[in-house]
Amino acid sequence: MQLTLALPVAFAALGLAAPTIEKRGVGRVTLYKNANFQGQKVTLTIDTGAQGACTELPADFINEVESVQLASSQGTGFHCRLTEKPACVRSNDDDDTFFFDSDIADLNAEGKGNKADSIWCAHT
Repeated sequence: MQLTLALPVAFAALGLAAPTIEKRGVGRVTLYKNANFQGQKVTLTIDTGAQGACTELPADFINEVESVQLASSQGTGFHCRLTEKPACVRSNDDDDTFFFDSDIADLNAEGKGNKADSIWCAHT
């Protein structure tokens, strides 16, 4: 307890800002080629870092994803964005992306089935 209090006091005495704790974690996204978590699947493990992380989909899953499931080492606050372009590139109007923070059983119902090329995820 004393060390926890001593560090901010020491930083303040030196005229330094106390260090901040970055939001990061490891999340898992399971992609399915069929709706309702059916068909061929692949699980991506994503270390989100401080700013989030972009991951390219495996070649045989590009434009083939119809449902997704999320799991996080942090429990809550894990969210992702499917992007229709490589390297998580977005257009200005965001029509080519789909943000989600929970499992999606049918991306077709959202108008986003079979359109993903990459995925960006973060923790909040």
